[in-house]
Amino acid sequence: MCAYRWVCGAPSVVGSRRLTSSGEYATPDWAEHEYLTAANTTLEAIYEGALDAGSQDAFGDDWDVESAGGIVKVDLGERGQFVANTQTPNRQIWLSSPVSGPWRFDWDIRKKGWYAKRDGSKLVDMLEDELSDLAEKGIRVRINIEDGVG
Repeated sequence: MCAYRWVCGAPSVVGSRRLTSSGEYATPDWAEHEYLTAANTTLEAIYEGALDAGSQDAFGDDWDVESAGGIVKVDLGERGQFVANTQTPNRQIWLSSPVSGPWRFDWDIRKKGWYAKRDGSKLVDMLEDELSDLAEKGIRVRINIEDGVG
């Protein structure tokens, strides 16, 4: 049995704890490839969720969804544009929302999701709510994330 997980090659459960105004959260000490795997999986789910909602006519005729190079853009025409992107040096996902403005999300080891230090908001929940509020016909936008990635 190994006493130090980072020496034995176990997944990065070793992390740092920081205290914020909204409480304590734990962030992983990820290698770049571990961060990019989790972040890109999340961005892919955001892309697929927005694309699926658009194909159900949730946003009318004026919408577009793009994904390239760690950036997902959900353009809703006059309603605005969401942009989610990786921020590799900080190991964060950043979100620009036409509804709530700019956000930065860190991975929380204990909660197994991307959370904002600002107020504890979960990235996926925020996006589902804001996209659903802008959708037509009462369509609920769903972003399906596998356990441990969203």
